[in-house]
Amino acid sequence: MCVIVYKPLEAPLPKEPLLRICWKRNPDGAGLMWPENGTLHFIKGLMTWESFLEAWRSLSGRQDMEQIPIAIHFRVSTSGKVDSQQCHPFPIGAASASLALKGRAEAAFMHNGELSQMDAAEGESDTMAFMRSIVRPLCCCNHNCLSDKQALRSIDEGREESRFLMMDGRGRTRLFGDWIYDSGLLFSKRSYQPKRRLPAAVTQPA
Repeated sequence: MCVIVYKPLEAPLPKEPLLRICWKRNPDGAGLMWPENGTLHFIKGLMTWESFLEAWRSLSGRQDMEQIPIAIHFRVSTSGKVDSQQCHPFPIGAASASLALKGRAEAAFMHNGELSQMDAAEGESDTMAFMRSIVRPLCCCNHNCLSDKQALRSIDEGREESRFLMMDGRGRTRLFGDWIYDSGLLFSKRSYQPKRRLPAAVTQPA
């Protein structure tokens, strides 16, 4: 399983301690995406906390970042190899575009969960198989994919118990599944939360 952190338009930026918790519990690579000037920008394949933190600080240090939506994905592998190309997001477009680690796209896709019905190739994650067989055929030639109700319905029907996030260059974002709203941010599961400290045991007097 993984975790997706979604910062909607004008919501506060997630703090580094929260992102550190997400990384520690999902340490198999990270990626993020955001819209800028009508184009979706993405970086992924960040395989260490230090590389993620460098990318995050470069982005979050800009003055306009609270005014745009941002999606961050932290991966823990349940299928497929642990490598940079298996990280999310996956740009929606030609097959070769989905393997890029940095660049621009019209839209991109993130996933948290397991897709048991996917016929994945050797070394391929269930997400990559879903992209190849479902998302790309529905969306790669459709410039209004995030407005296409039939395409969105077909994607939703295939998600099982998973959570999906899709974003385009205009900042339009579609969430699929049940999400957790907390302090202005949305999370695909609760692994962003610090573990509660239980009170120390007290020895009763004899």
